[in-house]
Amino acid sequence: MMKKFLTIAILLMMLLPCGQGQAPQKMTAQMVLRDANGLLIANQQVSVRISIRRTLPAGITVYSETHTATTNANGLYTVFVGEGMPTVGTFGTIDWGNGPYYIASEVDPAGGTNYTLQTVQQLVSVPYALYADSAYRCAEHQVLTLSHDTLRLTGGSFVRLPQSVSQRYVDSVVAANRVSTVRLDSLRRANDSIAHRYDSVFNVMRQRLDSVVAAGGSSSGGTGGGSTPSPTPGPTPNPSCTGLNTTGSESRTECDRYTWPVNNQTYTATTTATGTIYGGNAVGCDSTVTLALTIKQGSYNSYSQTSSTSYTWHGTSYSATGTYTYSYTNSVGCPSVDTLHLTVSTTPTPVAGCSCSVASSGALPGKFSVSTTQKVKFSQGNLQYQASTNTWRFAQCQKQYMDTNNKHVSSTYTGWIDLFCWGTSGFHNPADNLNVYYRPYDVATVNNPANNYTGYGPSINLTDKNLTGQSARYDWGVYNAISNGGNTAGQWRTLTTAEWKYLLETRTVSSTGMTGYGSAVARYCKANVGGTNGLIIFPDTFAYPTGLPNPSGINTSNSPFANNYYDDTQWAQLESAGAVFLPAAGSRNYASSSSGSGYVGYYNGNEIGNYWSSTNYTPTGSNPTGSEKSGRAYCIDLRNIMISSQSYLPRNTGYSVRLVQNTAN
Repeated sequence: MMKKFLTIAILLMMLLPCGQGQAPQKMTAQMVLRDANGLLIANQQVSVRISIRRTLPAGITVYSETHTATTNANGLYTVFVGEGMPTVGTFGTIDWGNGPYYIASEVDPAGGTNYTLQTVQQLVSVPYALYADSAYRCAEHQVLTLSHDTLRLTGGSFVRLPQSVSQRYVDSVVAANRVSTVRLDSLRRANDSIAHRYDSVFNVMRQRLDSVVAAGGSSSGGTGGGSTPSPTPGPTPNPSCTGLNTTGSESRTECDRYTWPVNNQTYTATTTATGTIYGGNAVGCDSTVTLALTIKQGSYNSYSQTSSTSYTWHGTSYSATGTYTYSYTNSVGCPSVDTLHLTVSTTPTPVAGCSCSVASSGALPGKFSVSTTQKVKFSQGNLQYQASTNTWRFAQCQKQYMDTNNKHVSSTYTGWIDLFCWGTSGFHNPADNLNVYYRPYDVATVNNPANNYTGYGPSINLTDKNLTGQSARYDWGVYNAISNGGNTAGQWRTLTTAEWKYLLETRTVSSTGMTGYGSAVARYCKANVGGTNGLIIFPDTFAYPTGLPNPSGINTSNSPFANNYYDDTQWAQLESAGAVFLPAAGSRNYASSSSGSGYVGYYNGNEIGNYWSSTNYTPTGSNPTGSEKSGRAYCIDLRNIMISSQSYLPRNTGYSVRLVQNTAN
């Protein structure tokens, strides 16, 4: 196995003083730091302890000091031995002539005091050469000279010899000085030889350091496919490492692929590989490592599914077409991903006698003026909602409605509902603290004094109490994507009460092919279509299909449904010509029954239908009571005996919603 930390150190310089006032003694040490995987520990503050040991690698510590250093991008850090925080001895008092000495470096990569041995190296020629050079320099600055009767030393010191001293004594002193000078010259030549050896060792070690740094910073690509790569070329082997190079082994199990830091190769299959860490063992020589690699594979599965409503996959229900992923750990312990390609067909279950010839966007062909400047197209059917999947859609055809399926609904109800309390698009404005109940499936008595009878939708706290402006997202079509109506939010909206009134009572139309009172300006008539009561609305420009019975009670609000009847085939012709049909689909209330409390719909034999507007009812007077309270909104009220385009009814009652989209003239 590889060592915990791999380093190489170079002692660059040792300065010894000749006297007071000179530079302090020190040695410069540079080291490269790697982790147990051979990766460089770069740009990190570390703690270092340097110790000088005598006689043996584990001998007596005569000096020790600590440093704080920072590695560079290549994992290299530098410390000055002799300038750290001493913990044992004094650097300047080391007797270098009483060796041998060893220098030990220890490091804590976390910057603490949990030191781990990096390397121990013997101090050979380098410090002694510098010591000898220092001794020579100290000696050569103390030159002894004789002038007449005075002995002088370099620096100004002198002594005057007495007259009684013989010339022979003086000659002997001079001769001794010559011998000393010869010895100093010999010492200097020896020092020059040692210094030369130091330069040679330094150059070799610098070359090996550069190669280690370069290897740690390389980015060569992998071979892939699990093939054994060629070893990364290294520097020329160091002759001094003969017998000191080491071997090691490493076993790893990885998922899908693995990049080995020793040689920067990437493997995607089980294999055996070798690599060399140059200068990476404990004594600064090469370490050859054998990798036994096991690659396990993750699981990556793809599924395609088609569903008519929603689809439950890995415990999650999906109601919209899309691509979904599920992440997990497979049986061999590897990260894995399954992908689902889901197609959700939101087309309702076919209803007998129910068909609709509309564009894929869900809009009917007829155009209807709702003001002097704006025309709209109606959706292909009433709005419907499935609570369990949070899915919106339009009914398959215009005469379809859900009837008693609106009973006892909740957030987990898997059926479809089409009667909604006012403003229950699913949007909730957190800034509107009086608005509490806003979910599409809700219907409960919320008209109470605690919230000033605000009911559903925007409350009296807001400036815009209608489903427009700042409160537009309470509108079902503005806030939601309709799955078979373009599937994008903001494509549809609810008519205001003024637009309903303009549509039914004011707009200018041109109808042809009918006879009877009002036929040329036919806006609407009440009718029964294939057994369903409701209201037929004719577009601005309308050509009545040939062969159909002429409608009666045109533009008459108190005409009975039964006065006009069209079977499904006849209605298909009217729809293709642009007519719209609003079924009398009943209402939904919260009430008690013999089977217990719950959401109960009242339908009165398909005789009543109400369609919400986006307009809030504003009560009159300073202290409204009863039906005048503000928990109400406007809708069109469709009954067998009358039709009203401006009834205001409680917001907490479920009524029908028919959306429109703006269109050009």
